[in-house]
Amino acid sequence: ERAIVGSADTSLLAFDAATGAEGWVSSLPDIPESSAVVGDLIVVVTLGGTAAYDQAGALRWSRPEHEGMVVAGDRVALLSADGVHVIDPT
Repeated sequence: ERAIVGSADTSLLAFDAATGAEGWVSSLPDIPESSAVVGDLIVVVTLGGTAAYDQAGALRWSRPEHEGMVVAGDRVALLSADGVHVIDPT
């Protein structure tokens, strides 16, 4: 298992949860506004919008909505001023 954290230096970092060894680092366009949320195959962070990264740290998609989110498996429900948007990454 992995532990994934966003840092104040605009990095998204993955660590092996058992050993603490660094797995990968991705640069973010801004400082994360909340903890990363990990789905089955994606990692979702809010940073002035919402962005999803794959388990290797590559950006999969980004959207301007960021008022709230729920991750279930690899589907993400984003709350915005105009309603709820469900994103299926496949």
